[in-house]
Amino acid sequence: MDPSKQLIGDQSDQVPTSDDAGQQKVTYLEPREIRVGGYIIPHQIIEEWGARIRNIPVENLFSTPSMRRHITAYLSINRRLMDMQKENKEVTTLILVGEEADGNDHRIMYPTRSGPIKAYKDMPAELIPQFEEGGEEMAAKEFLESQDVPTPELEFVTVLC
Repeated sequence: MDPSKQLIGDQSDQVPTSDDAGQQKVTYLEPREIRVGGYIIPHQIIEEWGARIRNIPVENLFSTPSMRRHITAYLSINRRLMDMQKENKEVTTLILVGEEADGNDHRIMYPTRSGPIKAYKDMPAELIPQFEEGGEEMAAKEFLESQDVPTPELEFVTVLC
């Protein structure tokens, strides 16, 4: 059975598949139980935002081969957003989305909504119920614009976590 055809929500985390030689094998699906909708912010915009917060040029953001500039900026932005939350401002922190934690395959999202789902890693996007932009997103865009984040460049997506 093709993993994309597996019934979501059944009790099995295994799907019989065939390898290149036609031999039967079992593929274990990694579950994903939450879907998140929000705006993907390009790394360059994250770096510019983080540099503004720290009042330094983008080039001066700390960077090493294992910790890229956008991660330094991401951490600075989230510190600022957490301070704003303490002041009872209705903002959320950025999240990393994507399967790789090494900085090569993740994207940075300003999340606006989430919900439960019974899904699995690498599930085809057409099988994932998509959130639609609404009032929460309008408020998020207004907030991001107040932080000088250019919202026309942002993509609204639904991802699995």
